[in-house]
Amino acid sequence: MQAAKTPNADMRHVARRFRFCARKNVSGLRGVKDWAGLTLGLGLGLAASGILMLGLRLASSLRAGKRHDPDATDAVASVGLELSLMKTVAEVVAMLRQELKTAIDNGLDTDRVGNIRVRQLLIMEDCLIAIGFPTNSDHKGKTSLVPYIFQEANYDGISWTDKDEDLSHLSAYFELDFMVQNEGKERKEATAEEFEQYCNQSLEFIDRKQAAG
Repeated sequence: MQAAKTPNADMRHVARRFRFCARKNVSGLRGVKDWAGLTLGLGLGLAASGILMLGLRLASSLRAGKRHDPDATDAVASVGLELSLMKTVAEVVAMLRQELKTAIDNGLDTDRVGNIRVRQLLIMEDCLIAIGFPTNSDHKGKTSLVPYIFQEANYDGISWTDKDEDLSHLSAYFELDFMVQNEGKERKEATAEEFEQYCNQSLEFIDRKQAAG
């Protein structure tokens, strides 16, 4: 019988991450008080999701044979399909943690630029754990990753403001940022209007960061 492997690599990753968090005063376990003002918005969002799921169950029962308006049922089902394609808070947190593990395993936290990005990923994780997806401008700005990656994108000729652009080695960062800023929706799922709003907000966050120094 093969002996169980000791997860030394995972333990080293955890220890290294704790050391990094301690140095940067970022815990990954911040309370709601650090993200004040969003709890109500999160509750309303969850309530809306519950109402939508009730509507989907109703549509399902109607399709089973009861008299109904086909157009109305199809409309509800269409909204439900869009919702199903969106990532949950837990799924995005898992993706952030995987990206953090990859970054730390590759020693990016020891590089000046990489260190800043790792810290920002931890702030994004903090926010999602505390109150879910950010919904107001101040918290969206605080969690935005774009101010820390747009210069590299521009230098490498990556047009990040183009929805269908190949984001190359920055793909994971831009995808995670979009999902956090848009309540779990992926770039490819965004409408032209939603994507334009995201770009305009991101440019505003860049200006804020540069003005703050």
